[in-house]
Amino acid sequence: MESFARSTLVAQISDKLDPRQYARDGHSTTDALLCLLHAIHEATDKGNCGTRDFFADYTKGFELIDHKFLLENMVCLDVTPVLITWIKAF
Repeated sequence: MESFARSTLVAQISDKLDPRQYARDGHSTTDALLCLLHAIHEATDKGNCGTRDFFADYTKGFELIDHKFLLENMVCLDVTPVLITWIKAF
């Protein structure tokens, strides 16, 4: 059931996701790091510039997110109300 809900959700919002969102099929941590390194190199190559980077591991991120915030955003993304209700039940 979880797989069905995920595939339904992804189908409904995939065109609304930021292209730099790497937590989805076909993308990986390596892709995210390459994008970050490209941005760093691009900035520092212009000269007289430095970067500060912060990395955080959001292990079990779904358990830490404010569920009300998540559900409100799903409404803004026009996710089917039935799917929102199903997700809210968990």
